[in-house]
Amino acid sequence: DKTDTLWEYLNTPIRDISGLRGNNFEQVLKMIGSASSRGVNREAFFVELGGFDTHSSVIPSLDDKLPTVDEAIDGFYNGLNEMNMLDKVTTIIISEFGRTISPNTNDGSDHGWGGNYFLFGGGLEGRRILGNYPEGFAESDPTNIGRGRILPTKSWDALWYGVSRWYGVDDDTDMDHVLPNNQIFGCDLLSEWDLYKTGNEKISGCGGSMISFDLSVNLNQPRYLTGKEQKNACCESTY
Repeated sequence: DKTDTLWEYLNTPIRDISGLRGNNFEQVLKMIGSASSRGVNREAFFVELGGFDTHSSVIPSLDDKLPTVDEAIDGFYNGLNEMNMLDKVTTIIISEFGRTISPNTNDGSDHGWGGNYFLFGGGLEGRRILGNYPEGFAESDPTNIGRGRILPTKSWDALWYGVSRWYGVDDDTDMDHVLPNNQIFGCDLLSEWDLYKTGNEKISGCGGSMISFDLSVNLNQPRYLTGKEQKNACCESTY
């Protein structure tokens, strides 16, 4: 039965992955390899590593951890490639929040805002930076709000929107459940077409030819338009 099949896969030797959390990545490879036998057509796996809250001695800490993290990710990448699954699995490397790019008095880095994600696999259109990289690292840079805290130029929802579409969330109602705030960001999301070589779905109401026009909107109180209101206003003004 499926339990016996899973037990067999989890106890079958596979590529040895060294580095921090290497064993976890080995188990993920085994689960991916057993998906068909288990009757599963899509799954999500999460591998977590702590120890990066470096309020002091950030450089020695990263010098110690990052090489072994690289070993583990490299092993996982090569394992997917050997299984001919590299283009069928999207791997996302994230941090829960960014950090300051200027040090504190303990040679550490404090809690910030903007950060970055790294992605590979899944048939991605890779080797690109999506979003705006800071023009400089001085306090005068417009993306620097002080103490080296960088403003993000893309939302959390922007990345997961395109990944969720690739994963199979096709219905807009389902997308609103998966990403409740996606409507806030209007066209400032990353579609499946933006991320993947085979992606053909763009964001509804976005794209097309560029036009300039004046538009007045009456509101009952001062506030920003939501992303959905922005898209609706653009559509209505073109009729």
